[in-house]
Amino acid sequence: MLGSMPCLCTFWVTNYGQLLALRTLTGISVGGCFPLIFSLLGDLFPITQRAAVSAGVQIATGAGIAAGQALAGMLGESNWRIPFMVVAVPAVVVACIMLLTTQEPPRGAFEEALQGVYAEGEAYKDTITWAKGLPGSLPWGFMLVFMNDYLSQNKGFSVKVATLIVLMFGLGGGLGVICGGALGQWLYNRRKEYVALLMGTSVFLGIGPLTYLVNAPLPSYPLGATAFLALLGGCFASVAGPNLKAVLLNVNEPETRGVAFALQTMTDDLGKGLGPFLVAWFIKSLGRQGAFNLSIGGWVPCGLLLTSLVFTLRKDEAAMQRRLQDK
Repeated sequence: MLGSMPCLCTFWVTNYGQLLALRTLTGISVGGCFPLIFSLLGDLFPITQRAAVSAGVQIATGAGIAAGQALAGMLGESNWRIPFMVVAVPAVVVACIMLLTTQEPPRGAFEEALQGVYAEGEAYKDTITWAKGLPGSLPWGFMLVFMNDYLSQNKGFSVKVATLIVLMFGLGGGLGVICGGALGQWLYNRRKEYVALLMGTSVFLGIGPLTYLVNAPLPSYPLGATAFLALLGGCFASVAGPNLKAVLLNVNEPETRGVAFALQTMTDDLGKGLGPFLVAWFIKSLGRQGAFNLSIGGWVPCGLLLTSLVFTLRKDEAAMQRRLQDK
């Protein structure tokens, strides 16, 4: 309701101050809902399904963003206020239905250490205020903001072809989330450490296609090959997302998961926000190509950090289960 009602009220704004206040409230809602959603997934699904359901949420989010942009493009041409109402009214209705019909799931109901507690009919209550998150979104900021202009202005492609290449990268990202979530869950169910290797390796593999897009004389190569490598780069780069969220669910107690995902979302958004700023700053001294290569290099420490989870993941999960048993 916090996000949908301000969105609906945007239809009636008469000045910039009102618009700013309402969009700020909507932004608070959007930013706050994702940590809560992923925290709820931990209470709704066991560890053998969390990577897959996290991937499903990411895909639904991406599809919703794409649908919203298409809706705004189609309806906003006649009146920019209409899309806000069209989007907000169904959201308000659904929020009311959920408020009246759904019940909050028991906290930690699918944690192995708490199965005995719930079997005895007891409730699990406690509050802990620690959490951790992982940074590493610099190349995404570069790809989303600068790549289209770079391909058209520096590589000589038309705007339409440059947009197609970036679109292929985004399509690959969707495939990476779906396939990566399914593969990560399959590997995790066989040996926990394999998912850390998958995340780190996929990030490293994503460096190659982006380096090609930035440095190769693209117009002299077949467009199909360039589009395929963009697709491949997006696919590799997106594998870690759903699996990292599943890892955060599995190593944090139920009452700290919201905080953990809030920090993870904050570091992601910080990377995406600072990415374009830092790249623009690097361009002054390194030029576009050098700045973009430096930006892509941000995936090296990210891949190393994800790979290093192979040494701690099993211990962290076991420690979390012990803490739950001790409560």
